[in-house]
Amino acid sequence: MGALNKQVAGNHYKDQEVQPIELAYMLGQTPAFCKVCKYATRIKDDPIQQLNKALHCIELDEELKDYQHLYCKADQEFAEDMIDQFTKDENLRVCLKALHKGDYTSAIYAMEDMIVSEQGNSK
Repeated sequence: MGALNKQVAGNHYKDQEVQPIELAYMLGQTPAFCKVCKYATRIKDDPIQQLNKALHCIELDEELKDYQHLYCKADQEFAEDMIDQFTKDENLRVCLKALHKGDYTSAIYAMEDMIVSEQGNSK
């Protein structure tokens, strides 16, 4: 049994076609990108709190962008294909695609849209 087939507490990652950490490695992405994927897909006890954590990670990624030259990023076309496999949520797709290309404003707006949508669902 490989590590990707194992999960401590739950199965919300290992049941996905592509897991958050796997996507980040495939795309040569930052730890913050991985955490955005993780928080945005583990909508559990307090989904709005999870999405706010994801938003904070986008902000951190922007602040730390001077270190991104250390990552060997996948080209945008491959990244978009893999992101499409990772999630069916259109706002999350827009967010991750924008984040991959360093368009933080669009990534933040897409994550804020997810938060607003979730707030509407929780009423």
